[in-house]
Amino acid sequence: MTSLGPSFALFYDDPGEKPLEELCSRIAFSVESTLAAWPSLQVDVLRSSTVAYALVDGPYPEVPRCYPGLLAYLKQMHWALAGPIREIYHVAPGSVSDWSALRCEVQAPVSMAP
Repeated sequence: MTSLGPSFALFYDDPGEKPLEELCSRIAFSVESTLAAWPSLQVDVLRSSTVAYALVDGPYPEVPRCYPGLLAYLKQMHWALAGPIREIYHVAPGSVSDWSALRCEVQAPVSMAP
């Protein structure tokens, strides 16, 4: 099995609205369509969607610092969050000697707000 891109995470809940132990998230990576060698993996299709996004450089634990601005932008544009927020980790932490070289893209799927 060959990965077709960087790993990413899907976050389904707002940590400001749910207790930590109830938060739902998934870690994922893109793969070839055939997964017969990995029967224990769950396979799902992440549908294409329009997103608003932010790029965050630096240590991955600091990625959430972009969320308030990104969500404020959605509100300003009269868009609603339309699915789980995606964090795409473009640089593997083990591949760099300085965490300032890390880059994460945070995508918020959007739809027109009602």
